[in-house]
Amino acid sequence: ILIRGNHEILFKELCERGYFCAHDYCNGTALTLLELGEAKKGYTFDESIRIAKAKTKLFYNSMINYFETENYIFVHSWIPTKPDKRDYGFTRLFKEDWREATDEEWNKAMWSNPFQMFYQGLNPTKTIVFGHYHCSTGWAYTEGISEFGEDAIFDPFVSTNFIAIDACTVHSKKVNVIVIEDNFLTNESDVVLD
Repeated sequence: ILIRGNHEILFKELCERGYFCAHDYCNGTALTLLELGEAKKGYTFDESIRIAKAKTKLFYNSMINYFETENYIFVHSWIPTKPDKRDYGFTRLFKEDWREATDEEWNKAMWSNPFQMFYQGLNPTKTIVFGHYHCSTGWAYTEGISEFGEDAIFDPFVSTNFIAIDACTVHSKKVNVIVIEDNFLTNESDVVLD
């Protein structure tokens, strides 16, 4: 099951835009396009975009915004929230109908800091399993240690109603894997498990 995230959004935006922006270099999107588009073989930029889009089409068509089981919600970062109109939208509120959120609302949610969302009370009753933000953030908040120093912890961070799994692989050189046993919902007809 592939969960859509902010880097997939960035890659798609680059392919649609057709030229690099500064942020494409610092977040790796430019390099991803050049590698997938086989630019080293001498293809033009437009040809590289076409090749990269063809290679990733099935991948993108298989992605979903979230996956829900009986007790868990799996997302990239967090579920969509809604603006509090009392302060012109600067504060976020829990969105009861988050399952019906638009792709635009999901795209915004994929950039949020899940730790902040949780501690602001913007969470459903089920446990949210997320990536996007490095686990060391949770450990730093609770243990008073650094996020990236020698004492940083990149192991999964398990708290009440959420589990952070992003090991910040580029920094820690590790990938977190957890095993969760739960019941699938009977109405998950969009997901085919082979």
